[in-house]
Amino acid sequence: MIKAMNPSIRTVVEIIEPQKNNSMRLAGADSIICSAEFSSNLAIQELQDPGVKDIFYKLTSNLVDSQVYLVSIQPNQKQFKDLVLWGLDHKVTIIGLIRDKEALFNPTSQMELEASDQAVIISEKRPDTIFL
Repeated sequence: MIKAMNPSIRTVVEIIEPQKNNSMRLAGADSIICSAEFSSNLAIQELQDPGVKDIFYKLTSNLVDSQVYLVSIQPNQKQFKDLVLWGLDHKVTIIGLIRDKEALFNPTSQMELEASDQAVIISEKRPDTIFL
C-alpha cells in the first residue's frame, strides 16, 4: 500500500515465518528481515563464541558508539588493502565489500576495487563516499 502511494519509498518488512518471504516480495518490499532466521543464526553464533550476541546488539543499535554502514567507494584503480589503510587513517574498520549485491568478507589484499563496490564498514559516523 505504501509503495502504491509513493514508489520511491524504500520499504523494510519484518516477518517471523520464512514462508511469508515470497508474499512480501510480491507485495513490493525492498528488503525482508526474517526474525526467526536471524535469531536462530545468532543463537548458533553465541553457542560457538559466547559474547557474540553483545557485539551484534551494539552494532545494530542506534544507541551506542559505532554501527555498520555500506558506503560508496571512488577506487581510482586501488586494491582492497588501500581501502583498509584508508580506514586505519580515518578511524574506520573495513570488514568487507558489497559487489554485485553479494557480501564479500575478508577479500584478499590484492583484490582490485571496482567503481560499483560498496565498503562494509564499522564507524562512529557514516562517511558520504570513500575517496581513495
